[in-house]
This record gives sequence, C-alpha cells and structure tokens, in this order.
Amino acid sequence: MGIAQTTEKTVVTSGLYERYFISDGVHYHHVFSPFLGYPAQNGLLSVTIISDISMDADALSTAVFVLGYEEGKALIESLEGVGALFIFENMDIHLIGDIDFTLTDDNYRIVSN
Repeated sequence: MGIAQTTEKTVVTSGLYERYFISDGVHYHHVFSPFLGYPAQNGLLSVTIISDISMDADALSTAVFVLGYEEGKALIESLEGVGALFIFENMDIHLIGDIDFTLTDDNYRIVSN
C-alpha cells in the first residue's frame, strides 16, 4: 500500500492481517490486549514504528497497537527520534513524526502527518 523510505533506521510493524483465524464470523488475531484478555479491537490494521533501535521498535509497535491511536500517538510524540504509521480498517493512514512515505495504493488515503 505504500513505501516508507529511511536510512540507518529500523522499521517494525505489528498488525492483525497475518496471524489470525475466523470462527463463527469473528476475526481473532494474535495481538492481545492485556486489559481485556482478548485480541485488541480498536479499528487498527497495523502500526509501523521507525526508530534507531530494532528492539525498541518491536516493543513499541505491539504496545502502540494495543493502546490504540490516541494513546499510542501520545506515546510516540513523547519519544525523540521515533515515528509511527497507523493504518486503520477504513483504509485511513496517519503518519506521526518525520516519515518519508509514498502511497502506492489508491484504496488507502493519508489523512494526517
């Protein structure tokens, strides 16, 4: 759906589009909310983190996905040198921080950055 370009940074994504199953019409994915004990349901398809350290980006991508957009955005904005790309179920994309991103699929739309 798009290309994020960066140099000397790491890019890590957490999302619900690969590891999942559907039972009785319900989509169950592998990113669980520790608050609910069930898969996080917050309108997000994925969160991509761009930062200097892969281990940080890996932890942040999952944590920010579970937190959801508002709380996740606040967390990312509090961190220096970290950017995030939020992709929503409605195909909206929100870019947080300094991210060089090119949209390649017209089904999606960038609504903020």
